[in-house]
Amino acid sequence: MAAPIAGLSEVAAAVDKLGAQSGTQSGLVGFSLRLLQGPDEATGIAAPVPVPVPVLAVNGNKSLLPASTLKTITTGCALEILGVDYQFATVLQHDGTIDAATGTLNGNVYIRGSGDPTLAQDGWLGLFAEWHGVLQAAGIKAIDGAVIGDDSAFSTQAISGGWAWDDIGNYYAPPVTGLSFHHNTFFVSFQPGAVGSIAQLVSTSPKMPSLEFVNEMRTGTADSGDQGYVYGAPYAETYYLRGSIPKQSGTFSIKAAIPDPAYFCAVRLDAFLKAKGIIAKGEPTTARRGNHDARGTRVDLHSHLAEPLGDLIRPVNHESLNLDAEALLKAIGAKASGDGSTVAGAKAVAAFLKAKGIDTTGFDMVDGCGLSRGNAVTPNQLTAALTVFQNLPGAEKFRASLPVAGRSGTLKSIGGGTSAEGRIHAKSGTVNRVKCYAGYVDCRSGKKAAFAIMVHQYTGEYAPIKFGITSIMARLAEM
Repeated sequence: MAAPIAGLSEVAAAVDKLGAQSGTQSGLVGFSLRLLQGPDEATGIAAPVPVPVPVLAVNGNKSLLPASTLKTITTGCALEILGVDYQFATVLQHDGTIDAATGTLNGNVYIRGSGDPTLAQDGWLGLFAEWHGVLQAAGIKAIDGAVIGDDSAFSTQAISGGWAWDDIGNYYAPPVTGLSFHHNTFFVSFQPGAVGSIAQLVSTSPKMPSLEFVNEMRTGTADSGDQGYVYGAPYAETYYLRGSIPKQSGTFSIKAAIPDPAYFCAVRLDAFLKAKGIIAKGEPTTARRGNHDARGTRVDLHSHLAEPLGDLIRPVNHESLNLDAEALLKAIGAKASGDGSTVAGAKAVAAFLKAKGIDTTGFDMVDGCGLSRGNAVTPNQLTAALTVFQNLPGAEKFRASLPVAGRSGTLKSIGGGTSAEGRIHAKSGTVNRVKCYAGYVDCRSGKKAAFAIMVHQYTGEYAPIKFGITSIMARLAEM
């Protein structure tokens, strides 16, 4: 019989206590804990061995909503399937001939995306200056065609079928296309009026082409907070602005999703080139809008690379970026089967987990970020996946991508001042009435473990739930 693990009974008691709270009586608390094998001294990576059985599990095989803890599975699988050094590439192309005498390109300029979610996320002037220089170097002074955004690398189903109408149109649920741009978001600014009145729509930043607004946004009380929402589907030309914003003297802004990122990219590049003297005869468009053959003969002029995947995933998990997680899942689908869709990516992830010896019974991946309430993952599946990821070449990058309790990212506000601070590296997950954490713990004894805490359909205030979760984390750190 194996020797008892010091501190494990205290962890079990903390889990039971959380499950006995009034706020969890109508819901469910799931928990799983697996001890990890130490790294090999030569490689620094744990030797690949069968996934160890949980040393403690409560409702460990119950399928629960993972919320954003699903990002651990998406990013971990991306490191293996796409590769730690994988880089999204956005290629500037043309499909014509260049008249040496006049510098006229008899054809179109294409921006061929591969799904890079970080393209121009902080602004496009530097990127466009780079592309302008490339066109100049190629001898192009005029375009007898159009600037075309090509997003055909990914499926035209730009959002998961499981996303709610209340979410899409807002910054945290933008379309995920083969050509993302400016993080697929923009700001809408209002001037609040009298309480209860329509807040005046002032501007958008940046300005959106071919997008109209029906403004039903009202002014709330000064202490009402941001209750404003944007309603609109991918590729839509009309957005509805509803809810309320707080009364204040200055303008108030909310963040919305760009409905057609590839089109917006093409429009902005076209305007930039015009200002620099390179005028395109045709109107900017997209491969989808203009029915341009994505397989046509083109000349590659320049490839703009995102940072390597091992570094790109850090903000995905630290800041819980939905767009980036969805782009990774679609890229997985494109790599595995040539189908850049959410469904293909989810199938590839499930196949990968199963091939690693993980029982995928009850596992249902509807998106890559965890926003959909159709996702289903068991606590044991989360810890099994985390155990697998520590055996992969990207293990160090994966672990570094996870926020640290009491110190960074989405875990900065939990565990501070307790034994958990600095010892818990995990991803949080939150949707209505659901709170989850999944990651690693560095125990005081020197042991390392993977854990998952999943509180499903709780009622009442979150504060007592948070206290119970923090208690579990502290007991884990004290093992």
